[in-house]
Amino acid sequence: MTVIFVASSERLAAAFVPAQVRDASIKYVQISSISALSSAMQVAVSNCTRALDNPDVPLFIATISVAANIILDLLIISKFHVGSWIPTIIDQALIRMTCDITSALVGLIYFAFIARRLRQQDGSVTGSDAAGPKIFFIRSIKTMASPSTCPSIESALRNAYDTMGSCNGSCSGAGGFNTRFRGSQLGRIAS
Repeated sequence: MTVIFVASSERLAAAFVPAQVRDASIKYVQISSISALSSAMQVAVSNCTRALDNPDVPLFIATISVAANIILDLLIISKFHVGSWIPTIIDQALIRMTCDITSALVGLIYFAFIARRLRQQDGSVTGSDAAGPKIFFIRSIKTMASPSTCPSIESALRNAYDTMGSCNGSCSGAGGFNTRFRGSQLGRIAS
């Protein structure tokens, strides 16, 4: 989604945005689209840590994001900001992107720390594994990627469908057009 927004922002802006503000709008959309990647990372880390029975991590991620936003807004956007420039909407987009990426990375590092600690407590880290920290475990990522492929595709299609406005209020629930499908699946399982 980030790549699509960055690549197509100029053509979309040419069709819908007045020429006077087109350049600033394109930059804003391109900067803001990076937030989709960091938001996905935040949600993934939050869900993984909840599954590991560590519900404090989503709060930690949100706290980091809010603290960074307050500090950067005070330094760059507020009436008493540092420097002599006049803050713009692009500055606000950069601040939001910085906060999102910072909290996502801090959450990911914290998750790796928790996962490492749990592996050491279970005794599954031995010998050379215990010597150095490994943040990304390829085997673990492959294990998580396999069952998450279909839900990820379904979510992307549902979001694209809902974004296009073709739902027109006729869809029920957060599941959009797939809500009825899920209900029929549950009915077959129960009977």
